[in-house]
Order: sequence, then structure tokens, then C-alpha cells
Amino acid sequence: MEVGTWTWVILMLIAIIIGAIYEKLKEREQRKGWLYFIGNSTGPIKIGITRGDPKNRCRELQTGNPTKLKVIHSFHVNDPEACEAYAHTLLAEYHVGGEWYDRDAALHLADDLAG
Repeated sequence: MEVGTWTWVILMLIAIIIGAIYEKLKEREQRKGWLYFIGNSTGPIKIGITRGDPKNRCRELQTGNPTKLKVIHSFHVNDPEACEAYAHTLLAEYHVGGEWYDRDAALHLADDLAG
């Protein structure tokens, strides 16, 4: 092969590698999201995830809920599904239904996560 041909081959390989790296970074960025703790002032706390703003998720949950909900804590995380599963596992004995957990136990975990 001539030098020009090798140059073209190398440039094509570099373009393919850069494209693959870009796709991986984009995929990783799309996996990021929020682990949130939402509740009212006295009852159980919902531990869930969202890709969007936790305040928007709180507004969605507020529909049909007679008590005022608020975002108590939220954490931007790289793998929200894994973080949520881990939080649910840690609080399994405090589970009260759905993604809702005993207030004191959930607050304790949220405070630990917040540092």
C-alpha cells in the first residue's frame, strides 16, 4: 500500500474509535439521574428515581395526594436504578408499601447519604 492509503486507513480507524468513545460517553450520560426522598411533614417517605428534576416528580406525585409533599433530599447519581435498589434493600424492614418507607428510617438514610 502507498503512504496515502495507509494514512486514509489510519484516519478511518481513528474516526471509528472516536465515534465509539462518543457513543459510550453519551450512553453513560443518559444513565444519570436523581435518587429522591419525597414525603410530607409526618408520614412515610417515597424513595424513587427520575431522569428529570425531582421537583417535577414531586408535583406529579402531589396529584391526588391530600397532604402537601416536598422533596426532602435528592442526589444526582450515575446509576439511579442501582442506587434505588440499594436504598430499598437497606430499608427493606421499614417498607410500608410501594416505594414508601418509614419516615425515621428513610430520613436517617438520606442524612447519611448527604454526609
